[in-house]
Amino acid sequence: MCHNRWYRPRALKRMTIEMPATSPFIYPAAPTDFTPWDKETKEKAEEAREEEQKAMGLEGRRVQKGDGKTLREQAEELLRGKKAWRPG
Repeated sequence: MCHNRWYRPRALKRMTIEMPATSPFIYPAAPTDFTPWDKETKEKAEEAREEEQKAMGLEGRRVQKGDGKTLREQAEELLRGKKAWRPG
C-alpha cells in the first residue's frame, strides 16, 4: 500500500493578450515622479519596520560578551563548591 500524499500543485497564473503582429511590444519608460505611489511614506514605513524587527529580534535578547559568566565558569564554581546549586 503506497502512502503518497495527494496535493494540488501551485497555480500558475498567466495572461494572454492579442497584439497586432506589425508592432512589437515596447516597455514604457521608468517613472521619474513617484508621488502617485507615495514612495516617501513607503520608505519611512519600511525603515520603521526594520527598526522594530531589530528591537524585537534575538539581537535585543542576546547577552553581550563580557556581560555575564560563561557556562564553563558557572560549572567550575559548582564543582569547586564555591556556589550551591539551586533549581530554577
